[in-house]
This record gives sequence, C-alpha cells and structure tokens, in this order.
Amino acid sequence: MENSRRFTEHRRGSSSNPVVYVELPGAGHNFDLYHSIRTEAVVNGIEAFVDWVQANNKRL
Repeated sequence: MENSRRFTEHRRGSSSNPVVYVELPGAGHNFDLYHSIRTEAVVNGIEAFVDWVQANNKRL
C-alpha cells in the first residue's frame, strides 16, 4: 500500500489532470474473482465514482 501511496503522490506532482487514489478496506487484489455482496458493493462504488467523475469533468 505504501508504494501505491508514493506512486500517487508522484503522479499528483507531475500530472496536470486530477489523480485519485482510493483504498478499499477489506478488498484484496482478487476481489473481483469471486462474486459476493462485498464485491458487488465495491463494483457499485467504482461505477458511481466513475459516473461522478465523467459528469463533473468535461475534459474526459
């Protein structure tokens, strides 16, 4: 996780576009391989976030 955080900070310092980093507590790297209520909630959250970004950022 620390490497991801450092990478995100590096990108924020060098990108003219917004850089977003989200940690999903309880989700592993393979959370999408097994259907569960948690997986569905994560997918729904990601879709809602992407919809929000697209609706609020005309540059995409």
